[in-house]
Amino acid sequence: MSDNIQEIVQQATALLEQGRLPDALTLYTRITQANPNDAEAWLMLAAINGELGALDDAIECCRRAVAIEQGNVDANVVLGRLLASRGELDEAAASFAEALAHDPEYGEVWNMLAGVNGQRGIYDEAERCSREAIRVLPEQADGYINLTNALMALGRVADAVQAGARAVTLDPANALSWNMLGAARERMEIWAEAEQAYVKAIAIDPMLTSAQAGLGRMLQAKGDMAGAERVLRQILQLNPQDPGVFYNLGHLYAQQQLLDKAESCFHQALQIKPDFAEAWIDLGNLTQNQGRHDEAMSCYQQALACAPKNPDAHFNLGVLYQRQGKLASALASFDQAIANRPEFVDAHWYKSFICLLQGDYSRGWEEYEWRLRQKKNVPRPFHQPVWDGSPLDGRTILVHDEQGYGDTFQFVRYLRQVQAYGGQVVFECHHQLAAVLRGCDGYDELVERISPLDVPTTSFDVQIHLMSLPHVLKTRFDNIPRDFPYIKADPVRVERWRMRIAGDKRYKVGVAWAGSPRHTNELNRSCALAEFAPLGEVAGVSFYSLQKGSGSEQADTPPAGIKLVRMDKELDEDARFVDTAALMENLDLIISIDTSIVHLAGALGRPVWTLLCATPDWRWLLERSDSVWYPNMRLFRQPQPNDWRSVFTQVSKALATTVRQGHR
Repeated sequence: MSDNIQEIVQQATALLEQGRLPDALTLYTRITQANPNDAEAWLMLAAINGELGALDDAIECCRRAVAIEQGNVDANVVLGRLLASRGELDEAAASFAEALAHDPEYGEVWNMLAGVNGQRGIYDEAERCSREAIRVLPEQADGYINLTNALMALGRVADAVQAGARAVTLDPANALSWNMLGAARERMEIWAEAEQAYVKAIAIDPMLTSAQAGLGRMLQAKGDMAGAERVLRQILQLNPQDPGVFYNLGHLYAQQQLLDKAESCFHQALQIKPDFAEAWIDLGNLTQNQGRHDEAMSCYQQALACAPKNPDAHFNLGVLYQRQGKLASALASFDQAIANRPEFVDAHWYKSFICLLQGDYSRGWEEYEWRLRQKKNVPRPFHQPVWDGSPLDGRTILVHDEQGYGDTFQFVRYLRQVQAYGGQVVFECHHQLAAVLRGCDGYDELVERISPLDVPTTSFDVQIHLMSLPHVLKTRFDNIPRDFPYIKADPVRVERWRMRIAGDKRYKVGVAWAGSPRHTNELNRSCALAEFAPLGEVAGVSFYSLQKGSGSEQADTPPAGIKLVRMDKELDEDARFVDTAALMENLDLIISIDTSIVHLAGALGRPVWTLLCATPDWRWLLERSDSVWYPNMRLFRQPQPNDWRSVFTQVSKALATTVRQGHR
């Protein structure tokens, strides 16, 4: 019988060499029937079934081989490959791990396991496996390709670029190496070098659509939208079922605010590849930004079903929870994103908002420092160290402002506290704020900044961002600087505006209803002037529009009953906020949505009522009707999203009481 089996094996081998797979399959089936414990025969059956596309049969044959011979490395490797091709990644990883347990020097399998772990979203394991592959096969590019991918997923983009560069050095004719290097450079926003890498990948393999898609993204980054779309459409002609191209087209259209087209492309990508986590995430972002929160929630949940550890899915879900006011869920999502990508800058930054909003200033200020690592915050070319809060002992410190005007108005109060550390304080501010901040105490010299890359010519020993002072000075509720006013309006302009409105004997209220269109929460925090209509029912009140720029034209058509004087064309013609501050000194009350106006009013010590959306900025805390930052401020909050009617009903009643009682 054994001689007969040997003859059948020889016949089967000959058939394989001739490419006669079905006939070979028949013979190997006879062999396994004759000897069910022949692991090699089962493995050959698995290979033949795999070639014939009978994936289920191939996997079953592999399982038989492994059951017969647990330590059969080849059987575990083939089983792992087959399972991975069917998307059964956990079992595939287990098979590869079993093979490596018996042969830890099998470099190709380390690479396979790295790739599967990357697909599973277990990026730290993908990195470890890639480094094992490199240890065993240091002169092969595959390990570095997988390492590049893992490092990018972990947010260690600079390291990823180095790994990608090593891959192309080892194998400059490998299109995948150049493609991965392009992706890493793209993540670092080194656009020109990323484009070069993609071009080289395409030159080696013109059919590598991922590289062509990368080139399209580079054209998009350069602002060549038409060129980017042309490249992506060309790829679709080659492969009309490429989900990545539809995904990139969705990005392209979203950037151009062609939202319907973008959404359609994301859906097309997902029809082709339902487990495309990144497409689910971006579709979620698109719908979230349109206020379609239920749809966004479903998208993020789908993304996490595909990739449970995807940090971007957890992060964007956290943003959605935050906008819905579900703070505990938001914090948990940000923590999960950070657990999966410890250097996830935006997750740390958004986490700071939750901590600060909840009054957890200890963690909040520490997490808030992550803002300085954002790509948009280009490091200033200082060689002086950052101040650590130690005594200055006569040294000079440069405090430089950042972010929005309202932030500067709020935190400039800390300059007096810095002076108390025994040094000279040089305060550098945006040149448009210099005029109004000349009425501020706490500095020895004021420097105007024109460009973010400017370095003051004044000499100094240490430096710090203005909004890092609460962290360095360990701010808590009980030690917030509360010396008011800490900004003083120009007395000459104050008198000028006193004379300008002296004839108005009514109760004078300054109003503003819209902030900067570029603010991330502008859709929620601003309202229309029409929402102020209930205030028109209060007798004896004159309203003065403090609104400038976007939305100021609404002052020409105020709600019925509101006596509104449009002031924007007279205010601040020669410098920002100087006339606004002077006019505020002559008003009885300021009522505004959350914008720089309320911070300036608060810093001036003027009575101010701030109107807050249901998901307010971190500085206003939760539920309180007062502000820990401004004792002269009263807060009016939306009870639910978009409910400005309830807010203005409260404000109208409070205003009527204030006017009746003659509060000034």
